Amino acid sequence: MADLVCTLSPPCGVLSSAPFHSMDVGNLVEIVIIICRSMLVVLRYSPSIRRLVRRLPIPTAIDMSKTLGLKPWEACALPGKEKSPTDNSLISIPGPGHLRVVINDVDSAFELLEKPNFSDRPQWPMARLLGRDQNVGFLQYGKRLQQSRRILAGSFNRGVVTKHWKGLIESHSTELVRCLLSSPEDFFEDVQTEVKRMIIELTYGDMPNREYISRVNKVQHEISAVIQPTRIWLVNIIPERLVWLLPSSINRFLRWTREMRIIYQQLIQSSFDRAKVQARPSFVTSCLVSNPTVPEDVVLSAAGSLLSAGTETMEAFILTFIALLHDRPDIQERAFSEISSVVGLGRLPGLQDYDALPYINCIIQEVHRYHPVVPLVTHSNRSEENCIGWRIPKKSWVFANVWAMLHDGRIYSKPNEFSPDRFMPRHGESTLRDPRDLVFGFGRRVCPGRHLANSFLFLVVTRVVALLKIVPRDNQAPIEWQNALVSAPHGFQCGFEAREHVTISSFV
Repeated sequence: MADLVCTLSPPCGVLSSAPFHSMDVGNLVEIVIIICRSMLVVLRYSPSIRRLVRRLPIPTAIDMSKTLGLKPWEACALPGKEKSPTDNSLISIPGPGHLRVVINDVDSAFELLEKPNFSDRPQWPMARLLGRDQNVGFLQYGKRLQQSRRILAGSFNRGVVTKHWKGLIESHSTELVRCLLSSPEDFFEDVQTEVKRMIIELTYGDMPNREYISRVNKVQHEISAVIQPTRIWLVNIIPERLVWLLPSSINRFLRWTREMRIIYQQLIQSSFDRAKVQARPSFVTSCLVSNPTVPEDVVLSAAGSLLSAGTETMEAFILTFIALLHDRPDIQERAFSEISSVVGLGRLPGLQDYDALPYINCIIQEVHRYHPVVPLVTHSNRSEENCIGWRIPKKSWVFANVWAMLHDGRIYSKPNEFSPDRFMPRHGESTLRDPRDLVFGFGRRVCPGRHLANSFLFLVVTRVVALLKIVPRDNQAPIEWQNALVSAPHGFQCGFEAREHVTISSFV
């Protein structure tokens, strides 16, 4: 071994005589100067390298340890508030996978999300596993989304809603009030059932039975618990082909998603097939006749979007309205006084009364502001973007924190108070931004069914106030808000009493 070591060792004096060791300090300085000049030339004439060097930082990450017990939209609104109003305009959420950026400032939201670059949705494998990836709310921007939005917007613009759907939404709003009065202890179920009946009849021309409603409720309830924008699932960050290599507990979860996907797809397919062969007017039959070049599966998915997103958001708003007014008799009586003086007691309020009931509109705006039913609106960007000194890498998950924007004390004073008066017009016009400019989305992803939603919710609010009193129960528990993509209130109880002038004929 010693001989081997000696054989591999360099001869004495070789290292000391190598050219490098014979260089003087002056030669080394010249080499360093040449290298530096070369780097400057490369940086000057190479745009890609120059962009890399000059890249802005990503938004500051939120400290999750300080947000325990808070809903995601509340937690994301906190950082930086104690320092300056703009410190939390853009923040990021730490975690694996694509960067998650939260926009808390309304000006930054419109600056970014009105751009075509932000018209995408994030890649959401969980939505695909649950069969929702072809719904309008989850579709990537492209031809299929454009076709879906075109047929939805054409079917539910303001003129079409007033002309074709007015009678249907009026009858269902009245039926909902009747259900609230006849079985006040079941008001949660009544709201969910009647909204679904309205959407299903409008979409498919069908009157669903209890079993169908029950299956829709099951899918909606279970899926809403897992589709949360800020929740990080393994299936969202690992390749889908590797999912089945995960532990058995996760495979059980995947079997559950398959079951939910099958139920959902059976529901929308069976309703779609019935709609095609019956004569009753519906969204499906209207689209198939007036849009013959649009593929049937696009109409199928657009109809499914109404059944899922349309029902959930309207149910959540109505329950939020009830929750916020059940212990505010002063607001109820002022609204009733406006209706009785403008409309009278001889008929029910209708869409024709929309502009004549400003306080009712203030209540609707304040319900939207106090708790937007979709607190975090998701977008994604196709290419890298800069905003107010921050860099947003391409394909980031970008959340518009609508709740934070509508609780910004610089815009809405005392934001944690429920006060419809803040929206009352001064000198003929309101000085505050209408929350509906935010809650229905931004840019090319604004909700195509917003006119239908506005009309139906106006009818429900006016008719509940005109015919009923919402009263609190004893030992009232505080209102809790669901931590879900669509956030509705729960944990509260209330009752409904008919007003003095109400008779059976009031519901005809």
